[in-house]
Amino acid sequence: MLTLWNRTRPGWGLEDWLDTAGPAALNVAVDVEEQDEHYVLRADLPGVAQKDIDVSVHNGVLTLSAHREDAESKEGKKRWHHERRFGQVTRRFNLGPAIDATKIEAAYENGVLTLSLPKREESKPRQIPVSTN
Repeated sequence: MLTLWNRTRPGWGLEDWLDTAGPAALNVAVDVEEQDEHYVLRADLPGVAQKDIDVSVHNGVLTLSAHREDAESKEGKKRWHHERRFGQVTRRFNLGPAIDATKIEAAYENGVLTLSLPKREESKPRQIPVSTN
């Protein structure tokens, strides 16, 4: 289990697991930023077709899965050098109570998967008026 964010930081509650299929498996670099109304999660998935990306939420766990074929691996060809990654990768994130899982949106463009993770109304900062007695 790989924890990317401090679980004690108020409002986050994001915990992350990385599952890959060996050392040559596809890696997924992820950035998360907080904005006023939501969190934005960006995942690099270069060379992955949109049809090979799966995003789901179940029991408060956000799962990102992707698969990239090894297009160069053909019968009868001899590979001299290999650095490009391929295969299946899955990243899982525990969504804390601050995120409204029913309103998550995903978009994929130029090899980057972008998720909008909206904050629940009750988790957003609000000003409380002070009255005089």
